[in-house]
Amino acid sequence: MKMDYGTILFVGVAPEDRGGIASVLRAYRKHFTGSRFFASNVSPAAFPIACIRFSLLLLTAREIRIVHIHGASRGSFYRKYVLFLIAKYLFRRKVIYHVHGGGFQDFYEQAGGFVQGRIRHFTDHADTVICLSDSWKRFFLLHFRPRYLMVLPNTVEHVATRRHREPAKVIFLFMGKIGERKGIYDLLKAAAMLCPQYDKQFEIWIGGDGSTQALHVLVESMGLTETVFYKGWVTGHAKEELFGKATVFVLPSYHEGLPVSILEAMSHSLPVIATNVGGIPELVANGESGLLVKAGDKAALSAAMQQFILDRQLAKQMGMVAADIIRKRFVFEHTRTKLDKLYIELNRNKNGTA
Repeated sequence: MKMDYGTILFVGVAPEDRGGIASVLRAYRKHFTGSRFFASNVSPAAFPIACIRFSLLLLTAREIRIVHIHGASRGSFYRKYVLFLIAKYLFRRKVIYHVHGGGFQDFYEQAGGFVQGRIRHFTDHADTVICLSDSWKRFFLLHFRPRYLMVLPNTVEHVATRRHREPAKVIFLFMGKIGERKGIYDLLKAAAMLCPQYDKQFEIWIGGDGSTQALHVLVESMGLTETVFYKGWVTGHAKEELFGKATVFVLPSYHEGLPVSILEAMSHSLPVIATNVGGIPELVANGESGLLVKAGDKAALSAAMQQFILDRQLAKQMGMVAADIIRKRFVFEHTRTKLDKLYIELNRNKNGTA
């Protein structure tokens, strides 16, 4: 049975926006030809108008049968929950709740009773819940009773061709939201621990947005202006160039789902230093495609970086393993196959559950 993507409405951030969810939706827009997109990331003042627009779309576009909602925590959850109620109960559409964002577990556990009840209602009454990793699957099965739960890792388009270079310095690359949650300040402290012994032997390149002013202040106060370089928010060719020049990718996060940035780095044959949180251990094979450390352990992070400074061949060896992992398990074709099957089942099943 051939899938008619005109029956699908994707709800989330605009594909042109920044961040991991936007990257996922850009791939969906490219591959699911004929599907529609509704951007829900609006201000609180504009949200009532967005709800009216959403309702009018479902009222007039009767061919839309499945609403695939991509959400995260806090404000994202509240907006998506309202749209879920409209789609599910007012217009009787089938709803997929696709949960992103590494902070969702903390969001649920720290929420009050009323909000926890809304989260349970969403997850228990959506026709399908999608999570990013097996570790998240265990969390959802422990706290909720989803009708159907699917594990669907984030993926990348393809594995890039990498031309191995021998740079004069080891380049550690960080890409992500600049702030405490992604562990960027731990990375700076780890770098400061290495500088007395390995000064001029490594650099840290940072790409992203967020608390950039705090980053600059901290870099200067720690005496890292000759070691740490902020590249701004990078996309397209500029991002590819950074991946091509880097030696190791570093993401010492405190909370994660399955980071697109790590997938992209591994697809460029970069080994990864990351924390053993969320779905990362299911992606990065510790000691084979990268090194995993405990979140917040700056000494362990520094020691992991030191290994790559001392052994340049280690990055090449682990990078080849990383690219092979992506090639076998995390290219978009795997996502498309699973989602096609899910969409066909939901379209076929009058009861609405896959």
